[in-house]
Amino acid sequence: MEAYKVKSRAPKSKLFFAADNLPGTAIVPNADEKVMGGRVYWGADDMYPVYLHSLYQRCSIMQSVIDGTSEYISGNGITNIHTDIARYAQRISDNGETLIDVLNKAIWSIQLYGGIFMLMTLSNDRSRVYLNVLDPQMVRLTPDLDTGIILRVRNGRLSRDGDKYPIFKDWNSEVPEQSIFYYGGKNIMGYYPSPRYGSAITSIDTLSRIEDYFNSLVRNNFTLSGILEVPTDGMSDEEKKKAEKGIKEKYTGERAAGGLMVRFAAGMTDKASYTAVHANDLDKQYTEVSRSTSESVYAAFRAVPALFGLMTATTGFSQQEFTEAFTLYNTAIIQPARKQVTDIFAKVFNVSIPFEFEPLPMEVQVDQSSLAQTIGAEGTRSIMEIVSNSAMGIEQRRGLIKILFDLEDKQIDTFLPIIPTQNV
Repeated sequence: MEAYKVKSRAPKSKLFFAADNLPGTAIVPNADEKVMGGRVYWGADDMYPVYLHSLYQRCSIMQSVIDGTSEYISGNGITNIHTDIARYAQRISDNGETLIDVLNKAIWSIQLYGGIFMLMTLSNDRSRVYLNVLDPQMVRLTPDLDTGIILRVRNGRLSRDGDKYPIFKDWNSEVPEQSIFYYGGKNIMGYYPSPRYGSAITSIDTLSRIEDYFNSLVRNNFTLSGILEVPTDGMSDEEKKKAEKGIKEKYTGERAAGGLMVRFAAGMTDKASYTAVHANDLDKQYTEVSRSTSESVYAAFRAVPALFGLMTATTGFSQQEFTEAFTLYNTAIIQPARKQVTDIFAKVFNVSIPFEFEPLPMEVQVDQSSLAQTIGAEGTRSIMEIVSNSAMGIEQRRGLIKILFDLEDKQIDTFLPIIPTQNV
C-alpha cells in the first residue's frame, strides 16, 4: 500500500524525527492518545501511524514478516463469493479496484497498524456497497467515536482539518450514503488499534538503527574515527553551544559511523588539530545486539524465521522444518486472521458468509500429509479414489468420506481444491 509522505505542521518533536529523519538522540515514541481540536490524537503529536509506517520501510525483518504474513492470509485468492457481492466484485471501489484488491489492502493494514478504516459508499438503490481502504496515517476519530476525519495534505504537510464522515455502526440503524467503517482489532486499548507486534517496537527501532550504522560504515569506507580539537579563544559560550549542537547533529548517532569527535581546546589560537582514534569493536557489539533483537521481533510476531526466507544455523532451509513451522503458523496466525477478515466483510456486506479463502498449495500438502499420518497411506489412496469419482455428486463424495473414515468436516476440507463446496 502506498503511503502518504507527510510532515507535521506542529513543532518538530522526537516523534516527528522518528517518522521522518531520525537523529541519533531520538527515542521510540509511544501511542499515547489525547483529545485536542475536536479529534483524538494518535500518539503524543498525532504522528504515531506515520512512525509505524516508517519502521516498516526501514526494518527489513518487519517488512518481510508483514508482507509475507499478508500473502499467507490472502492464500490463493477467494472462492464461493456471495451472489450479492459477486455481481460487482470486479469493480468494488470507485477507483476500479476489485474485491481481491480491497481485501489484500485490508489484510495488510491490519498486519501493520492492527486495524483498518474503509470508506463505504452506497449505490443509489442501496443494493451495493463500494469500498475504499483508507490509509490509517490519514484518518482520525472524534472523542465520541461517531465521526471519522480523513485529513488533508497541504504542501506536503498533514493538515489539522479534513473531510468528516459518520462512523458505520451496523445495518440495524440508518446507514448514510457515505460512512467510514472502522475496525480497531482485538488488541485495541483506547481509540486506535494496536499492532500485535507492539511489544517489539523498541526492538524494531533498534534493528533499523543498526542497519543505519552499518550503512554509514560502508559509506565511510570503514575509516577510523578521530578527535578534532577546536580552538576556543575568542569564542563566546553561545557560539560554543551552537557549534556543539551542530557537531552532534552531524557527527553523532548511528548514521555517523566513522565520523569525527570534536573537542574544544583552550589555549589553541591558530588552527584545529586532528588525532586518529583506533577502531573499536562497536561493529561486533551491534552484530550481537542485532541477533538478540531479531529474535525478539520474531517472537512478537509469533513468526518462525524459516517461513520468511531466513536459514537457520542448524538445519538451513529444510522442507521438514518449513512444513512444521508453517503448520504452527497456519494454526496460530493465518486461520484466525482469515476468520477475522471474513467476519469484517460479513458485517460490511451484511451477509453471513461473504466469501471463502482458497488455500495455498502448501496448505493442502501440509494438511494432507498430517491427515495421511492419521488414516494411513491406504486410507489416503481410498479417499483419493472417491475424490476422483466424478459419477458421484460433490456432497455424496463428502458424505462417503465422512462415513467411511469418521473424519470431521475440517479434515475433509483439506481436499477442497478437488472437491469444492457449494456456492453460497
